[in-house]
Amino acid sequence: MNHLKEYWKDEERLIREAVRNQKVKLSQHVDQRMDEREITEIDLMIVLLTGRIVEGYDSGTYPNYRNPDPLRIFVGENNGKKIAVGIAIQNDAYTITTAFCIGENSRLNRFFNGGQ
Repeated sequence: MNHLKEYWKDEERLIREAVRNQKVKLSQHVDQRMDEREITEIDLMIVLLTGRIVEGYDSGTYPNYRNPDPLRIFVGENNGKKIAVGIAIQNDAYTITTAFCIGENSRLNRFFNGGQ
């Protein structure tokens, strides 16, 4: 869960730059599920621009999914919604692979209000 953690700040900066330059893609999964999860593309971009990386996975290590690329999990908020965004790092390209609202009982809640 802490794959290359010492580089997360640099990765956040590079991902934010990619968002600003419209170089972040949505996976087919995310594109299909956004409506039912009540998450907009703007929500995703705001989380990537203002949130932070809280977990990192090397290729093949994300739970319940054989991820082909390193994956980072961002958490952030928009319009009162706590949102997690998974983004794959593919050389100089980025693809959002998952996004979901964080429920009250989620383990990711600990990252809000200063939690580590």
